[in-house]
Amino acid sequence: MTHINFVSSRSGRRIGKSLLTFVLGGVLALALTKPLFVMTGIFPHDAVSFSRQLAYAALTVLALVGAFLYKGSHRIEAVAAPILVVIAWFTITITWSSAIQISAQKLILTSIVTWLCFLVSDRLSNDRIIRTIRTFLLVILILNLLSVALYPTIGIHGFLVPGPHQWRGIMSHKNIAGTTTAVTILFFAFYGKQSMVVFRYAVVVVALVFLYYTQSRTALVALAIAFGAGLSFYMHSANNSSGSTVIYYAKIRKISMVGLSVIFAIIVVLTLNINLLIASTSNPEFLSGRSQIWQPMLIAYGNNPVFGTGYGAFWGHLAEASSRITREDGNFFTGTTQGHNGYLDIAVQTGLIGLMLAISAVVIWPATMLAKCISINRDLCALSMSIIVLYIVNNATESSMFETDQVINIFAMIVLGMLHKCVRRHLDFTSVKPRKGVRKRKTSPAISSLL
Repeated sequence: MTHINFVSSRSGRRIGKSLLTFVLGGVLALALTKPLFVMTGIFPHDAVSFSRQLAYAALTVLALVGAFLYKGSHRIEAVAAPILVVIAWFTITITWSSAIQISAQKLILTSIVTWLCFLVSDRLSNDRIIRTIRTFLLVILILNLLSVALYPTIGIHGFLVPGPHQWRGIMSHKNIAGTTTAVTILFFAFYGKQSMVVFRYAVVVVALVFLYYTQSRTALVALAIAFGAGLSFYMHSANNSSGSTVIYYAKIRKISMVGLSVIFAIIVVLTLNINLLIASTSNPEFLSGRSQIWQPMLIAYGNNPVFGTGYGAFWGHLAEASSRITREDGNFFTGTTQGHNGYLDIAVQTGLIGLMLAISAVVIWPATMLAKCISINRDLCALSMSIIVLYIVNNATESSMFETDQVINIFAMIVLGMLHKCVRRHLDFTSVKPRKGVRKRKTSPAISSLL
């Protein structure tokens, strides 16, 4: 690992911290406003695309400057190894992509966003990160409510036609609005001081009302599962002693390895019986028509199950993909650019290898980190658990896993970065040799056995 000598002055540290906070805010702003600027069609596509590219380039430069100025961290390469392995495989698959330029652009953006999320998570304190995130999520919630109340033609889907109306705010689509609101609820429900509990749960109640009226079943189901997972993890950690941490970690590690093996076996069996999967998608109304999108994707996956079509290639030729997938009954009539299933999207583009690497990085690896951190920071663990579960469940019907700056992908990478920091810095602290004459702080037997 390359170690960097940072500017040691207090002013440099303050400037670096401010720059990195600005970078975090910039990433959140770009991700949260992406549906409004990109998906609505209100703004010129080329101008928006160019502006977003410039913005990410500027944020990258600011992040580098901030990282060099801000003393107190360890490495410039903050991204964890499991995530790097996934991105490395995605890079390899581009070599056989039929749309290399589009694939490369998508990979560069995904890599930049991932690095920025891990960098700010590594350098900034958890309190500062979560305070910044809550501020942006609260602003978006307020804007969503204002758009519903003052500009219903924008904030409510189908407002001018009879039938069920779905709130979407400025997020362009009910499912994006629902997922963003679910993230808001989790960030305000978990991790906080008792003095702020009334305000936090007032925000949760308002967000729940908005989420209900989005009628996003995906977000409602995912939130219920994610909140239950986070709460149960919090309750377990509250009753967890440091002595039981070793046992808990050992169990999680074994369960994770067995789980990964079972998942791999299931995917292999399904791959060998791909025709049965394709036949199961013949019902055009299944999951709001998503099966009609999955069918051509499964066919493409069956043609190259091990290596895939190349990262970004399947959706690279937009016109061709839309003509194959657009339905005639009105749903998805404008065409679609994602598979509405993050796992299938990754499998089609990067093959069985890419899918297993991605699952390992966002399911198995986080489980082991949570087990290690459970006695160190239970608030962070509960929040991270809920966001990761939301991410996992959401990708069953939406595509956001390692998908550029999609909203839920941003927050998943941030909490993974905070967990990685929690584990690594604790290990660094317990492995430091004391200076001569300085008494070494004792480490509990439970924690020592984890090292």
